Amino acid sequence: MKTHALVRNLIAAGLVLASGAASAAAFADNFESGLNGWFTAGDVADAGGFIALTTASLTEVDDDPLPAGVFNFSGVTAVEVGVADGLESRIGLAPGALDTADGFAYEGSAMWRELTVSAGDTLRFDWLFATSEPYVNPLPDYAFLLVGDQVIRIADESDAPFPPTTPFRRESNLSTFEYVFTQSGAVRLGFGIVDVGDYTATSALAIDNLSITPVPEPSGWALLLGGLGVIVASARRRA
Repeated sequence: MKTHALVRNLIAAGLVLASGAASAAAFADNFESGLNGWFTAGDVADAGGFIALTTASLTEVDDDPLPAGVFNFSGVTAVEVGVADGLESRIGLAPGALDTADGFAYEGSAMWRELTVSAGDTLRFDWLFATSEPYVNPLPDYAFLLVGDQVIRIADESDAPFPPTTPFRRESNLSTFEYVFTQSGAVRLGFGIVDVGDYTATSALAIDNLSITPVPEPSGWALLLGGLGVIVASARRRA
């Protein structure tokens, strides 16, 4: 009985210490408090438990014959791309950084914040991409993850073949994106969406359930392994 109690106590202590070391830098945001802590540019809105970013203007007829701004959720117009004080400069990139081999980016929206991470930490979030681009000859609007000065594509119009549950023409499945940080330190983490090729046909990105799970610190693993070593030694003595 004493041996069993020792085993239970050492396992519990090791796991608590290891998880405590790992959780120090953990971060999570399910956006129940909206955009608290985030900076935004363009049409970024709390859509009731998740965040929606669109390429929708308030003044231009993006979705003719529908009126201007019909897909704009925030009342803030999408931001020009590739110009001074445009979307790229607001998120810390050089003008032209959001252009692709598929074409020039014209307008878009983004959200971002500064976080401290460690190499090996894992970012996860749920996403859905919706677009009003036509099925035939669409332009390659895309959504992206920003990590420092890295622009990482999350999805584009080719990922949205399904009939919509939203007011858009078509959409993707609800999916989970995962990214492992490769460097430690302060980093700008952001999300964005851009129109590519023209200003028409609004596209949107929905983000929810964001989390950063830290890699366990070496000290936490050492405590856990040390506890397991004591358990093995104790069991051998009593055998």
